[in-house]
This record gives sequence, structure tokens and C-alpha cells, in this order.
Amino acid sequence: MSESLYITVLVFSGTMLVNVLTSTALWYIHGNRIFGYITLSWVITAINFFMQSQFVGFDYKMLLAFSFYVLASWVYYEITLALLKNEERSRWIYALPIVLVVVGLGVLRLTSSYQMASIFSAIAIALPLLAAAWVSFRHENHRDETKGFRVLALLLFLLAIHYLDYPILRHSEAGAVFGYTMAFLLTFAFSIFFPSFLLWQLAHEYSGKLQDEVTKQTKELVALDNRNKALLSILIHDLATPVTTAMMSISKMERVAQTVSLDRLRRSLHHIMSTIEKVRELQAVSTGKKNLEMEFSDPLLAAHGAVSYYAEQLHAQNLTVQFIDRRKNFGAAVMIDAQLLQAQVMGNLISNAIKFSPRGEEIVIRLTEDAHFLNIDVIDFGIGIPENIAGKLFSFTGVTTRKGLHNEKGTGFGLPLVKAYVDMMHGRIEFKTQYKDPDFEREVGVCMRVKLPLVTTQPILSKAPEMGM
Repeated sequence: MSESLYITVLVFSGTMLVNVLTSTALWYIHGNRIFGYITLSWVITAINFFMQSQFVGFDYKMLLAFSFYVLASWVYYEITLALLKNEERSRWIYALPIVLVVVGLGVLRLTSSYQMASIFSAIAIALPLLAAAWVSFRHENHRDETKGFRVLALLLFLLAIHYLDYPILRHSEAGAVFGYTMAFLLTFAFSIFFPSFLLWQLAHEYSGKLQDEVTKQTKELVALDNRNKALLSILIHDLATPVTTAMMSISKMERVAQTVSLDRLRRSLHHIMSTIEKVRELQAVSTGKKNLEMEFSDPLLAAHGAVSYYAEQLHAQNLTVQFIDRRKNFGAAVMIDAQLLQAQVMGNLISNAIKFSPRGEEIVIRLTEDAHFLNIDVIDFGIGIPENIAGKLFSFTGVTTRKGLHNEKGTGFGLPLVKAYVDMMHGRIEFKTQYKDPDFEREVGVCMRVKLPLVTTQPILSKAPEMGM
């Protein structure tokens, strides 16, 4: 064996060893039978290569060593069908190559012409490769997958041509070196293509299954959400009517005789009704049924309206409200839903300030502005916000409910609704708790700041002095 042929054999052997180890590892990791087929093809190729390097006498041993590659050719055919997920096999692919090999051995015995006999073996090896190339070329599915099968068809076709030229090239040393070099290059191409394409297929398949599962789960969640919404609507409607009736009856009874029991019952029913209204508002926001009537308006009017609404609760706790208007650009204005800002945003913030302010304290509503926003601060000097609920204060799912200083109950929906409505008006809401404010001598309990974007310079308000209530 010449030095150049020896080097070629050595490199080919190393490549086969790497291919066998790599495909075996992938087979073990993924458990996919195609990796098993690929491992088998490399083992057969290595055995075939070893046999051809040992039998060089142009006799039936050398012919059988060459014909042994029919096994690898069949494995390539099986790999191709497995990649195509095609279970239909042509029987002649297995029968005809056996017949051709037997005919080749007969020709060698009768004529002693190795070149003529090897033609039959070369055709026997090429037939399964050409059949695999044909079915790969005809495959049409996903665009990227089709491209991959076209590449596979080209590689299989080139490999078939390589074995068909064996009877010509094997009769010279230079031809043998060229043939081994071509075999090495094609083997190297297959060693890259097979794992890469199969891994891409597996990733695409897993992605498709995951997408189908996500779609299925999404449909189930949507159906469940629709059922819950329907149930919630029925529940709200069926609860609201009898609670309202009961509250009216209690009001009539209280006109005749006021008792502690009636007062407790009235407060309990009021709490239930408040919860129902909050849930109704939450449902309207989540379903998109809440439409805003946006207009240029002065938010100070909404703040006054909210304070007036809570006048009774403020008086009961001996709380005062101070208004501080620090706006300087009275030509700037905001676009808001005034009724929503008053009833839901300012109402909820003032209600919370009342709930957590000590009796006899003060609540401050302060208006300031910066380059882009009008800021409305609702400030109390109460107990502040604990760290364990501060991070989920505006979450519909987080548990933030706690009793007020005067044993008031809450629903936990107030601040999440405030944030939802402020977001709908393209604003922001933020807060600070237990800090020193330069406007006040004592420590602030909570400052809730609503930031509304300045959108016009048309004057719609007049300068107002600080007001108190």
C-alpha cells in the first residue's frame, strides 16, 4: 500500500470512529431510532472499509468486501424513509441488489473479469441510494424541510455515482486514492448533515407539539374564563338585587327604631354591596366594556367632588382635607374622564386615606406639575404601607386586604382598579410611604401620586388659592 493510500485510510478510519461515537451518544441522549440507523451505517462503512483494505487481490473476497456496502446502502434508504416518516417500502430495493451481487459473483467465476463482475455490485449498491434520492427529491412539505430533503437527495445521488465509478477507479493506485478521498468527503458531508437535519426535525416537531399544547391549553383557559365571567355576571346580578332590597328595608326599620343589631346589619350589607360594585367594575374593565368619555377638564373639580362624596365619613372620624394647588402653568390642561376620575380614582384614594388615618388627623390633596405631567397627590399621615404588601399593591391577584384603623373592611380591588383606570387615561400611579416631605413638619404616612399627561396649552381653568375643608 502506497504512502498516500495509507494516509487516506488512516484519516478515513479516524473519521469513522468519531462518527460512530457521536451518533451513538446522540442515540443514547435522544432515544430516536434514526440515530440508531445512522450508527449502524457508520459501523457497516467502517467494516466495509477495513475489508477492502485487507482484500486487494481482485478475487471473490475483494468483490464480497465491496458488495458488503449494500447493507449500508439499505440503511441509508431506511434513514431516508424514517426522516420522511414514510412507512411504504419497495420490496425490489431489497431483492434486486441481492440478485445483482449473486450475478456478479457468477460473472467473476465464469469470466475471471473483476471489473465486469464489480459492475453488478456497484449497481446493487447504487440502486437503494438512487431510490432514496428520488423519494427525497419528490418530498414537499414545510419550506425549510423541503430544502433539507433536496440537499439529502443530492448527497445520496453523489454517493451512488461514487459507487458506480468503482469498477473504473479501483484498478489503479491513483484511482483508489481518488475513490477513497471521494468516499471520505461524502462521509464527512453525511456525518454533518444527518445529525444536524435530524436535530432540526426534532426541534421543529417538539416546537409544533408545544404550540399545539399551548393552543389547546389557551382554548381551555378561554372557555373556563368565559364560564367564570358568565357565572360572575349571574352572581353579581342575583346578589345585588336582594342586598339592595334588604338595605331599603333596614332603612325603613331604622326610621321606626334604631338598634345596634340593625346598625351592624346595615353596615354588613353596605360592605357586601360595596364588594359587588367593585367586582362589577373589575369585570367591566377586564372585558373592555368600560368606555371612557375623555374631555379637557380640571382634575381639581374631580377631587372636590370626591371629597364631598366622603364628607360623612370624614366628619365621623373628625378628619379635615386641605387642598394645595402648586400649578404655575394655568394654560396647561389634561384630558380625562372627569366622572371616572372623581368616583373611582380620587374616591378610592380618599377612601383609603380615611381608612388608615388616625382620628382628628388631616388629609392633603396637592396638585403640582412638571414638564410632561400634572401630578395629583393624596397624602395622609397614617400608619403607612407594610413592606410585605407594597410590591403587590396594584395587583388583582396579590393579597393586600387589611383592616383600617377604625376596623373598616376592604376588598383588595380598590387600588388595582385605580391603576387600571389611570392606565386607561394614559397616566401613571406611584406611591411613597413613611417619608419626610418638605411641605410638612411631621412624617407622611402614604402619598399616592396620580400622574396625568399634559396634552394641551389651551387655558381651561383659573388660578385658585389654597383651600381647606
